[in-house]
Amino acid sequence: MPRKKVIDKIIREVKYTDEDDLYLVVYDFKVGGGRIPPRFYKNLDEFISRGARITRVQKSVLLCRGEQSARVIAKLAEYYGAEVHVFRIHE
Repeated sequence: MPRKKVIDKIIREVKYTDEDDLYLVVYDFKVGGGRIPPRFYKNLDEFISRGARITRVQKSVLLCRGEQSARVIAKLAEYYGAEVHVFRIHE
């Protein structure tokens, strides 16, 4: 039986909210001479390809429409060892 993808596990953990607010997710990997795990980006791309409304602002800054997307990205980055901050945008 194949292993479940990390992104699938995280999506199941995050409570769905039918919200359309904007969130900024800012993450930073403290790699100390190492590399950011490539699986982080593979899982991130997988989530985006499933229709998550996410726009990359910078390499480690994502604009998410909806709290669920922001929380999934935050949990994913934390899973791979990043420090994460999520900001709700009020216009």
